Amino acid sequence: MRWGRGFFRAWLVISALWVGLAVMVWNPETYQGLWHKATFEFETPTGQRFTLDTSKTRDQLMQVLDGELHREEARSSKQVEPSNIRELILEKVDTGYRTQDQALQAWLITIMPPLALLLLGIAVGWVIGGFRSDKSQPA
Repeated sequence: MRWGRGFFRAWLVISALWVGLAVMVWNPETYQGLWHKATFEFETPTGQRFTLDTSKTRDQLMQVLDGELHREEARSSKQVEPSNIRELILEKVDTGYRTQDQALQAWLITIMPPLALLLLGIAVGWVIGGFRSDKSQPA
């Protein structure tokens, strides 16, 4: 049982050092993309405002944008070119997706090595425990 406690303490120390180092390298603001989903608010040429949520897929966002731009065209007497405006807006939205992807990558690099080390330790402990003789059984 002593081996298990020693491993667990070593795992905690190594994991804490790894997580601290990873957070320092990636910068704490990087991880905000995990819980702060980017939203973008846009104003159309007639002054109407609408918000896009990057938690939706790109196809869903394109449908929302197209609908808003067609309503904008119906409201104003000006001809609105939806494809140009849509692409400009989607470029900004893509930045939000990249931020979320970077946050996920940073989180995985931060958490996966300690979990892998824990699983390796459990496996080694299981193997070592299997080779020890059971003293409760008479020989």
